[in-house]
Amino acid sequence: MSCFGGYSDFSYFLLGLSRKFCWVLGAVLGISAVSATFSRIFPDFELGFRSCFGDFCGFSYFFSDFFRMLS
Repeated sequence: MSCFGGYSDFSYFLLGLSRKFCWVLGAVLGISAVSATFSRIFPDFELGFRSCFGDFCGFSYFFSDFFRMLS
C-alpha cells in the first residue's frame, strides 16, 4: 500500500492540481493582458501614478498631475 492510497487516487490528485494551476495561470495572464492593454491605451494615467508612487516626497505633485489629466 502506498502513501497516497493507490495510483488512481494519486492521478486524480495530480489532475486536480494541474487544473487549479492552469486556472491560476490563466487568471494571472488575463490580468496582465488587461493591465498592459490599459497602459497602452491610457499612457497618461500610468504617468500620473508614476509621479504618485515614484517617491514619497513627490506625493503632493500627484494631485496636480491627476487634475491636469482630468481636464
